[in-house]
Amino acid sequence: MADKSILIVEDERILAEDLKEILLEMKYCVSGIACCSEEALEHVAKHPVDLVLMDIKLKGETDGIQTSESLKLQYGIPIVYITAYCDDTILAKAKATEPLGYIIKPYRASEIKATIEIALHKAGTEKKLRGTYCQLERLVKQRTVQLAETNAALKELLEFHEKEKMDIIQAHAENLKTLVIPHLDTITMKSSAKEVGDLMRVVKHNLESISRSSGHNPFSRLNLTSMETRVAELIRQGRSSKEIAQLLGITVRGVTFHRDSIRRKIGIHKSKTSLKAALSRIKE
Repeated sequence: MADKSILIVEDERILAEDLKEILLEMKYCVSGIACCSEEALEHVAKHPVDLVLMDIKLKGETDGIQTSESLKLQYGIPIVYITAYCDDTILAKAKATEPLGYIIKPYRASEIKATIEIALHKAGTEKKLRGTYCQLERLVKQRTVQLAETNAALKELLEFHEKEKMDIIQAHAENLKTLVIPHLDTITMKSSAKEVGDLMRVVKHNLESISRSSGHNPFSRLNLTSMETRVAELIRQGRSSKEIAQLLGITVRGVTFHRDSIRRKIGIHKSKTSLKAALSRIKE
């Protein structure tokens, strides 16, 4: 700690010089001696100081406690008080400035050395902690900026993929309209079997629904099974249970079972509402 610079603030010159000699014998560097608040502040403004030994009672309008407050506020310099006064009121005011130690007059050299060593160690530790805190604060700010930039990039990427997905869906819908549906009309016109023609018309209707809604299934939110979805679509087209059974290759009783299940899922199983009307009100 011999390289640390110490300022003595003491208004009694003989005591100040005596304290200086003690510090020099201990191999400390004495930055200077100030006899009042103004001299102390002026000295610190011009010279580097690591620790101030401050007499609480100073001549003039500003005492040692007020001077210490100014030094800590402006320069963050640690303070050790030197005082012959140790009553509770003075100690309470002194503690408010958070000094790193007290030296009570009359003092001994060993007491001074121990107090200074502890004070300088505490000051060094606090300085390291402040440096670590500042470094962490800078890192947090950097990470915050990086996260914001990453979030912005991810948002842009998601928007791009969403647009790309919609473009693909729209392209598929357009392909259905131009490349698939026209050929279904041709198959229907050339087919002699009524069942095949009916089935082609159902397929065509479903493909047109898909192309209009860009792949959206109007019944998807109803939690219908695959077969119920097919039955629901045919009911909405106005098909009878017998026609539905023939087109889907199931029995009329099976169609009835699916009708009842669909009515329960759309919440009309206890009413006389037409299932076809209810399904028609569901928007694609």
